[in-house]
Amino acid sequence: MRDYEKYLSKDERQGVSAFVEKVKKLLGYSLLELRIFGSKVRGDFDEESDIDILLVIDSDDWHLQEAISKIAADINMEFDCNISPVIYTKRERERNKYFRTLFTQEVEKEGVSLV
Repeated sequence: MRDYEKYLSKDERQGVSAFVEKVKKLLGYSLLELRIFGSKVRGDFDEESDIDILLVIDSDDWHLQEAISKIAADINMEFDCNISPVIYTKRERERNKYFRTLFTQEVEKEGVSLV
């Protein structure tokens, strides 16, 4: 078990696993990065906390982004969890790294790869 998994309920662990499997199948080689981050990784969550997952994709096709959001919504209903995908294109991720945004620093510091 990974360290962050101790903060997830059984349903949340199953939901994250199903989400990862489905987005990997959808995106294939277009999926460049997949990381879980936020309060569910740090352990400072509360009952209202979501499960933050960053996806970096090699496409700016909004249809893919819509499909990822639909996968998350379906998983959330099936497993009674609250996966919140943050979707960046490769270009957006590179720009955020270049400018060392607070978001990028936090994801790099605490994020755990899911691939």
